[in-house]
Amino acid sequence: MSTNPYEPPRAVLADRGELPLLKQGLGVTFLLLLFTVGIYGYWWLYQQTKAINSYFPERPVISRVFVGVALYALVPEIGLYIASGLRPEDQTLAMVSNVLSLAGNLLFIVWAFKVRDGIQSLIRIKEVGPYRLDALATFLLSVLYLQYKINRMPDLDAPRSSVP
Repeated sequence: MSTNPYEPPRAVLADRGELPLLKQGLGVTFLLLLFTVGIYGYWWLYQQTKAINSYFPERPVISRVFVGVALYALVPEIGLYIASGLRPEDQTLAMVSNVLSLAGNLLFIVWAFKVRDGIQSLIRIKEVGPYRLDALATFLLSVLYLQYKINRMPDLDAPRSSVP
């Protein structure tokens, strides 16, 4: 207990353990995105979603229904992309493939923003301080930007030193 009557009260929070956010080199992330033609981005978002939701078991930040829809939308998108490549003269198939690809890309961007919001929730709980994730960079670079910010994130489980 502090002797200062004007000091705000401090709550004792249960320690939920180390955060399992995936930290890896930005070059590795870029190469995996390049060689898998972007499919690695879905896996990366899925792994970060699992990590964030494991920290909030009573009320997940990102719903399983959304994750399921985003992942299952990827399967016909890939199938139609391959089919339209095998039959380039079929304009209807190409158009359906393009529309489904657009919908899949929108789901991917929404998912990236949900992961961004989850990371910001973790930062608020752990009181890291003024640590901001930019919306424009999340929109333009999604997985690469979020990986960069996770790598630069201070250790969330390290005790903070009090600065007078």
